Amino acid sequence: MSIKSIKSGYRGISLQAGNILTPTPGYRLWLDAADTSTISVSGNAVTQWTDKSANAYAFTQGTAGSRPSSGTRTVNGRNVIDFDGTDDALGSTATASTWTFMHNTSGTTWFVVVLPDVTNVGQFVMETNGGFGDQRGFWHLITSGGNHDFRITSTAAVSLVTDAATSGSAVLYTVKSDPGNGTLADRLKFYKNNGSASGTNTSNATASSSDPYETLQLGKAIIGGLPLNGAICEILLYPSLLSDADREKTREYLMIKWGL
Repeated sequence: MSIKSIKSGYRGISLQAGNILTPTPGYRLWLDAADTSTISVSGNAVTQWTDKSANAYAFTQGTAGSRPSSGTRTVNGRNVIDFDGTDDALGSTATASTWTFMHNTSGTTWFVVVLPDVTNVGQFVMETNGGFGDQRGFWHLITSGGNHDFRITSTAAVSLVTDAATSGSAVLYTVKSDPGNGTLADRLKFYKNNGSASGTNTSNATASSSDPYETLQLGKAIIGGLPLNGAICEILLYPSLLSDADREKTREYLMIKWGL
């Protein structure tokens, strides 16, 4: 028999086996701003943010004036990477083909904890699509209309769902992406913080196994800009559709960690 939960300040902490502040294994990418050992800085400017998976992917910025900040703000007492809304960005040094799994038919599960400071301008949290134009890849965009926009593309939208954005508060999105699903409504779903599944996709282009238009970039589109004004706390990308139990384990880990 397992103990389901105990009360802890802001919410229950699950004590089910292996579920104390650890994400489900199997992630392809894990960026954790709270772990400052993964962040290289010049002053407070981030020169590199290193993935905690076995892949150790590096996200870098060679232009001093376009580097986001670390050590300047926190969420729930934990460090975050702060983007200035002007030109800050971090780009993966891995080839574009590294991220093909995010938009082909294999299915993925992704988690992002982000804090937008404004919601009335278009701004990219992360993307491989290269910007606007429905090319190839995926994106998490905060639109000028004040929505979180999650999209898989392959010359046209394969799947797309949106949710209202709120400024000044960190939010966790858990996204279940199944671009090859024959049931259009089930191609993309999101869970906001600790809520149930939401989002009904209607886009119907065919998912592609071709490489994305660009490599993965954080905080700004590679083409067209739209820089993020806000902070990224943590990102986890899985190259599979996690089971309900494994998805909830990672979601609970992030909820507890960031006080959501």
